[in-house]
Amino acid sequence: MRVFVYRQITWPARLTHGVSLNTKHMTRFIYRKAKCFLLLFAPLFHMTALGNPIIVPITDRGWYSEQGVHDPNNSNYIVGKVIDGTVYHNWFSFDNSATPQITDASLVIRLTHNYASAKSLPVEYSLWDVTTPIDALLGGTGGTAAFADLGSGLEFGSIALDIPVGGTPFPYIYLTIPLNSTFVDSFNATHGEFAIGGMLTYPSDTLYAYLWGGSDI
Repeated sequence: MRVFVYRQITWPARLTHGVSLNTKHMTRFIYRKAKCFLLLFAPLFHMTALGNPIIVPITDRGWYSEQGVHDPNNSNYIVGKVIDGTVYHNWFSFDNSATPQITDASLVIRLTHNYASAKSLPVEYSLWDVTTPIDALLGGTGGTAAFADLGSGLEFGSIALDIPVGGTPFPYIYLTIPLNSTFVDSFNATHGEFAIGGMLTYPSDTLYAYLWGGSDI
């Protein structure tokens, strides 16, 4: 899977839900006010022949620990295993009630300060469908079932990464993860708020490996 990393240059008008952006503007974005969003492509009759992307920002984000804990007041979206052995799955929620049917999509996530930490090893970050009721997920009442749900079910995409020793900060740089046809079908069948779950996979003997440890900064 290819990894696309964007270094932004300028910041246009404030992004709003479902805004359609001309392709030529993509190289002029500085997305530093948005930590995560969906980059969507709709059928041509919804856009110009250039294929304008549609940006759908997150409505919420967070994590669940393997103990089933999520604090709705915590904006962090760490994923993986931390030094004390606790494992986290993360999630991002969106509202697609104002978007057209799509043909292609990517999830774009900012690589925040201290975004990763491990002993220089390869990991895989995978994205999954979420069947936990959205109110329970966002409200922190999903429990251990929500934790499991965020890393199982229908896979929407994945990306392989090599984490540097100690984790290197990459403020205002974005990671783009292409989403598959399973996501496109699920998105087109949904109308309203929905979520994407995330899980980090690493060697079984790993002491700790995580992404977005400083994502609340």
